[in-house]
Amino acid sequence: MLIAIDESGSFVRSTSTGSWCVVAGYTFTERRKTANLAALQNLKRKYGRSVKQEVKLKDLAEPDYFEFLENLCAAGGALFAVGTDGALADPDAVARHRDIQAENIRKTYRK
Repeated sequence: MLIAIDESGSFVRSTSTGSWCVVAGYTFTERRKTANLAALQNLKRKYGRSVKQEVKLKDLAEPDYFEFLENLCAAGGALFAVGTDGALADPDAVARHRDIQAENIRKTYRK
Protein backbone atom coordinates (compact mmCIF):
# COMPACT_ATOMS: atom_id res chain seq x y z
CA MET A 1 0.00 0.00 0.00
CA LEU A 2 1.34 3.41 -0.96
CA ILE A 3 0.17 6.66 0.63
CA ALA A 4 0.68 10.17 -0.74
CA ILE A 5 0.03 12.95 1.78
CA ASP A 6 -0.20 16.68 1.19
CA GLU A 7 -1.22 19.64 3.29
CA SER A 8 -2.19 23.22 2.69
CA GLY A 9 -2.55 26.05 5.14
CA SER A 10 -0.72 27.31 8.21
CA PHE A 11 -2.54 25.22 10.87
CA VAL A 12 -2.57 28.11 13.34
CA ARG A 13 -5.38 30.20 14.82
CA SER A 14 -6.60 32.91 12.46
CA THR A 15 -8.72 36.01 12.97
CA SER A 16 -10.08 35.81 9.41
CA THR A 17 -12.74 33.29 8.44
CA GLY A 18 -11.94 31.26 5.36
CA SER A 19 -8.41 30.46 6.58
CA TRP A 20 -8.61 26.84 5.53
CA CYS A 21 -6.11 24.20 6.56
CA VAL A 22 -6.42 20.88 4.74
CA VAL A 23 -4.66 17.53 4.90
CA ALA A 24 -5.30 14.93 2.20
CA GLY A 25 -4.07 11.40 1.82
CA TYR A 26 -4.38 9.28 -1.31
CA THR A 27 -3.80 5.55 -1.02
CA PHE A 28 -3.32 2.91 -3.69
CA THR A 29 -1.80 -0.53 -4.00
CA GLU A 30 1.62 -1.25 -5.44
CA ARG A 31 -0.13 -3.05 -8.30
CA ARG A 32 -1.86 0.21 -9.30
CA LYS A 33 1.23 2.42 -8.95
CA THR A 34 1.89 2.79 -12.70
CA ALA A 35 -1.68 3.89 -13.47
CA ASN A 36 -1.78 6.34 -10.56
CA LEU A 37 1.57 7.91 -11.38
CA ALA A 38 0.53 8.21 -15.04
CA ALA A 39 -2.54 10.23 -14.00
CA LEU A 40 -0.34 12.64 -12.06
CA GLN A 41 2.35 12.83 -14.74
CA ASN A 42 -0.25 13.57 -17.43
CA LEU A 43 -1.58 16.47 -15.36
CA LYS A 44 1.92 17.82 -14.75
CA ARG A 45 2.84 17.49 -18.42
CA LYS A 46 -0.31 19.38 -19.43
CA TYR A 47 0.78 22.27 -17.21
CA GLY A 48 4.45 22.21 -18.23
CA ARG A 49 5.72 20.81 -14.94
CA SER A 50 8.49 18.27 -14.53
CA VAL A 51 7.91 15.05 -12.62
CA LYS A 52 9.50 16.63 -9.52
CA GLN A 53 7.56 19.92 -9.65
CA GLU A 54 4.31 20.54 -7.77
CA VAL A 55 1.06 21.54 -9.43
CA LYS A 56 -0.99 23.91 -7.30
CA LEU A 57 -4.78 23.78 -7.40
CA LYS A 58 -4.97 27.53 -8.03
CA ASP A 59 -3.07 26.99 -11.29
CA LEU A 60 -5.49 24.38 -12.67
CA ALA A 61 -8.51 24.95 -14.84
CA GLU A 62 -11.52 23.35 -13.15
CA PRO A 63 -12.22 20.88 -16.02
CA ASP A 64 -8.59 19.69 -15.85
CA TYR A 65 -8.86 19.21 -12.10
CA PHE A 66 -11.99 17.09 -12.45
CA GLU A 67 -10.42 15.12 -15.28
CA PHE A 68 -7.45 14.40 -12.99
CA LEU A 69 -9.79 13.18 -10.23
CA GLU A 70 -11.60 10.96 -12.74
CA ASN A 71 -8.24 9.56 -13.91
CA LEU A 72 -7.28 8.80 -10.30
CA CYS A 73 -10.61 7.09 -9.77
CA ALA A 74 -10.04 4.95 -12.87
CA ALA A 75 -6.51 4.16 -11.67
CA GLY A 76 -7.89 2.72 -8.46
CA GLY A 77 -7.21 4.40 -5.15
CA ALA A 78 -8.92 6.08 -2.23
CA LEU A 79 -8.78 9.77 -1.31
CA PHE A 80 -9.23 10.98 2.26
CA ALA A 81 -9.23 14.64 3.28
CA VAL A 82 -10.02 16.80 6.26
CA GLY A 83 -10.18 20.57 6.44
CA THR A 84 -10.79 23.16 9.11
CA ASP A 85 -11.20 26.92 9.20
CA GLY A 86 -8.49 28.37 11.46
CA ALA A 87 -10.81 31.17 12.58
CA LEU A 88 -13.25 28.66 14.09
CA ALA A 89 -10.67 26.83 16.19
CA ASP A 90 -10.86 27.14 19.97
CA PRO A 91 -7.33 28.19 21.03
CA ASP A 92 -7.50 26.14 24.25
CA ALA A 93 -8.66 23.02 22.40
CA VAL A 94 -5.89 23.47 19.82
CA ALA A 95 -3.27 23.79 22.58
CA ARG A 96 -4.61 20.68 24.37
CA HIS A 97 -4.60 18.70 21.13
CA ARG A 98 -1.04 19.83 20.36
CA ASP A 99 0.16 18.84 23.83
CA ILE A 100 -1.51 15.42 23.66
CA GLN A 101 -0.05 14.71 20.23
CA ALA A 102 3.42 15.84 21.32
CA GLU A 103 3.23 13.50 24.33
CA ASN A 104 2.10 10.63 22.10
CA ILE A 105 5.11 11.23 19.85
CA ARG A 106 7.43 11.27 22.87
CA LYS A 107 6.00 7.98 24.16
CA THR A 108 6.41 6.33 20.77
CA TYR A 109 9.91 7.75 20.28
CA ARG A 110 11.08 6.39 23.65
CA LYS A 111 10.20 2.81 22.69
